[in-house]
Amino acid sequence: MWCNDYINIPFQEHGRNRAGCDCWGLARIIYKEKLDIDLPTLLNYENTRDSNAIVELYEKEHLNWVEIPVGEEKEFDILVFKILGLPTHIGIVINKGMMIHCEYKIGTHITEYYNEVQWRNRLAGVYRYAKH
Repeated sequence: MWCNDYINIPFQEHGRNRAGCDCWGLARIIYKEKLDIDLPTLLNYENTRDSNAIVELYEKEHLNWVEIPVGEEKEFDILVFKILGLPTHIGIVINKGMMIHCEYKIGTHITEYYNEVQWRNRLAGVYRYAKH
């Protein structure tokens, strides 16, 4: 599976490469390497716990994406999750129900977002890159 190439990249605040990344950094790496799409850098936040700044970025950036009904997602779509009630975390669809994402103190890994309690009720939206 293509996602195996991205497992165990360490978490790094504002990281945008294989030496370390945050959840958006992982999306940028995957989109560039697998789809030849340059996603914007999006560094206008102090750290991944800076919820207000991340929500502002989400509100601007998601306009460049097409919202997909939950259940119709496909490989490489972006999943947005609410943390403490705010849309501040993303994952990339591997296949329906599975995602790869990057978490603080964990790094990149695969998760079942439909079945794991931590994620199944937090899904805020599914997005497909408009030019993809």
